[in-house]
Amino acid sequence: MKKAKLVPLYFAAANERERGEFDEQLGRLKEFYGDVAEFMQPVCVGGAVPPDADAAVFPQLIGAAFSESEALGKINLPFVVLVNGYSASAAEIASGAIQVAGKAPIVGTTTYGKGVVQHYYELDGGTSLKLTSSKYYLANDESPHGIGIKPDYEVSLPADTAEKGGVISQAEDTQLQKALELLGG
Repeated sequence: MKKAKLVPLYFAAANERERGEFDEQLGRLKEFYGDVAEFMQPVCVGGAVPPDADAAVFPQLIGAAFSESEALGKINLPFVVLVNGYSASAAEIASGAIQVAGKAPIVGTTTYGKGVVQHYYELDGGTSLKLTSSKYYLANDESPHGIGIKPDYEVSLPADTAEKGGVISQAEDTQLQKALELLGG
């Protein structure tokens, strides 16, 4: 069986913590799907994707709010975005931007619904202040805050996934199978 050549995409505006999360998620993908996929050198959104790549993937939709919308138009490979109830904040902005732009189908379950920027301040006496400073909006003037991003294809993982510690085989991964179907594989 030929391995699919996948290019991991990341956002240039990602900070050090988010880049660390990207690396961690990419490592997990390599561990779980290394038998069926070859992960090529990561590329920044809008960067040159190798012509021999089969698809581009977001190991984890992280980064600052998707402000690089014109870079989205430069992605010329088919891709699918996988989301679930744990996809939040910047992941929702990125997946929402991709969905609104019509660049790729979204597969999975409705996202968490956090579309605000919050700051935490530690104060004297062991107290703290959480300040909401802004709210994210997509190009269609909608915010995912409180409602999440509804996927184009609602696909839940098998009911016993949690009992298996969140680790399931590729064949059991209904969201991955739908993504592969949409990619023609």
